[in-house]
Amino acid sequence: MQLLVGNPTLQTVHFHYRVPEVERPLIAEIPPGSQVQFFPHDMSETQIKEIIPQLERYGGVPESDIVNLKTAHSLVFSVRKPITENQLNTAREKDEQIRQKISDQETENAGVATIPSVLPPGIQETMRKQQQTSSLHVEQIEHLDGERAVKGGVNTTVTVSKKAGARERKEG
Repeated sequence: MQLLVGNPTLQTVHFHYRVPEVERPLIAEIPPGSQVQFFPHDMSETQIKEIIPQLERYGGVPESDIVNLKTAHSLVFSVRKPITENQLNTAREKDEQIRQKISDQETENAGVATIPSVLPPGIQETMRKQQQTSSLHVEQIEHLDGERAVKGGVNTTVTVSKKAGARERKEG
């Protein structure tokens, strides 16, 4: 039997694995958008059953389960038959969606972390309990046309967007 592993990501993956009856760990270099056959080329069912959990531990999914990719940079594997170009493209698109979702969340978290005053009071209270606090003293120095002016004060509005830093996709 043969075990084929596809790489739907945009980076070369060096996958280290162990095979029963082989003393040293083996390394499969899988270029982006391609697939390789794991060594030894003709594996027993026992050997394949030992390697598949190693792939799954690092996010590998069977080619029949591509639509359920849950982690970025996952590998796709197949026993006996090659992974089609269509399947690799579907997995690559799913990988991009997952990575974009992670990026959106990290961007939002970074924005929210720097501007806790825009959060609802309940979340502010939770953050106060989890973080160290410091005090700020603001002193009123004069009135301007009936409005209060504060030394160093600035009126500003800050907006945090989930799309900040996202690449625009051009359709064409």
